[in-house]
Amino acid sequence: MQDKTSETLLPGVERLMSELTTFSNGEASRAASDHLESGGKRVRARLALNASTSLGLSPIKSIAIAAACELIHNASLIHDDIHDKSETRRGKAATWTRFGSGTAICAGDLLISAAYAAIARTHSTSMHQLLTQTHQRVAEVISGQCEDLLAQSNDSLSLDLYETIAKSKSAPLLALPVELALIEAGHQQASEQVGYAADAFALAYQIADDIEDISNDIIQGQPNIISVLGGQDASSSQGEQARQIAVENYRLAARLADQLPRGSGSLLSAYARKGLATILPVGEAA
Repeated sequence: MQDKTSETLLPGVERLMSELTTFSNGEASRAASDHLESGGKRVRARLALNASTSLGLSPIKSIAIAAACELIHNASLIHDDIHDKSETRRGKAATWTRFGSGTAICAGDLLISAAYAAIARTHSTSMHQLLTQTHQRVAEVISGQCEDLLAQSNDSLSLDLYETIAKSKSAPLLALPVELALIEAGHQQASEQVGYAADAFALAYQIADDIEDISNDIIQGQPNIISVLGGQDASSSQGEQARQIAVENYRLAARLADQLPRGSGSLLSAYARKGLATILPVGEAA
């Protein structure tokens, strides 16, 4: 799914993230490094590398943008695990369970700070725009997380609010890798379309996850689109309605991503089509 040129840059992304998180010694640095070393698919880094190389950016700029986006995403995971009291991440103990909540919060903060240092490595003439866009997307994720925490005590969550939360929690950090590449390449005007594509992808992905987790979510009292629609299981009419919403949004995400300049959205489109294939009924064309 990823082109070979982008794949060769991934080790450079890992080295830069490691360098920036071990810049100073201390427990927060150790916790941040431990989290990064636990693995992950590096989806945001891959999106950034694909977009950057498609747009002709240098390896140094491509790696810096990819590292920044991946660092912010991993910070959000550390903080999210604390909020949700999730004890595991990637098959091992979550950062907060190993180092304590206080240190984990500091480790997440360190990763966010490191992301801005990574952007500085681009030595971009568009630095103001890169930093402003990054701040905007981080602020949106924070807002989405707060809305999600409030929704967990809301017994009458509306479909509109569900969709808003689903988009705001993950879409900003899916859009950011492509947006930063577009800004650096002088295609700022395409950023709005990236946002729409990421919104559609994030909503579809969350719905697909909800369909799989409906039973567990009901037991734990977690927001789930099927229960928001008034259903109790994936085989209900509400489950089918949820599935159709996901299908429509995966298709929209792929179509919008395909229209971005010089193939910069090709990987986002590929992810959307892969997600679509997992929820389509047997025999239905993507």
